[in-house]
Amino acid sequence: MASSRCLSGDGEPGAAPREVFRGADGHFTMSAANAGQFDSLLRVLGLDPALTQDDRLSAVNVPCAPIYNMQQLFADPHVQHRNLVLQVPHGSGVDVPLLRSPLHLSAAPVEHRAPPTLGQHSAEVLQSLLGKTEADIARLRAAGVV
Repeated sequence: MASSRCLSGDGEPGAAPREVFRGADGHFTMSAANAGQFDSLLRVLGLDPALTQDDRLSAVNVPCAPIYNMQQLFADPHVQHRNLVLQVPHGSGVDVPLLRSPLHLSAAPVEHRAPPTLGQHSAEVLQSLLGKTEADIARLRAAGVV
């Protein structure tokens, strides 16, 4: 006899809450996939959308934090205190800031590298993964595909 699985949502972290919940008359699924939907959900539940900025959530182990742009991230006091900002040389000739790994493992040191320039690895990928020849790649470049 086959066993039935427990009801569950997909737990998609990019669209939380997105889960199966138990209601008074059975199970239902719900998703608040963006900030507007989440604010609406809070209002329907009789909660102020400013709740997401409330320190009481952290006090009861509910993860909640602001989403920073890169400028805000590099300026964050905790990031500064932990000395997590690192300048690395970039292929454009300008050093770029990166966020250093907070892990310092002597047996597995982290190599911090700048992101590649646009198209930097195109030929390598086309050859190694797609089997394209130099001539194929030249034709793709001439056609503006690469």
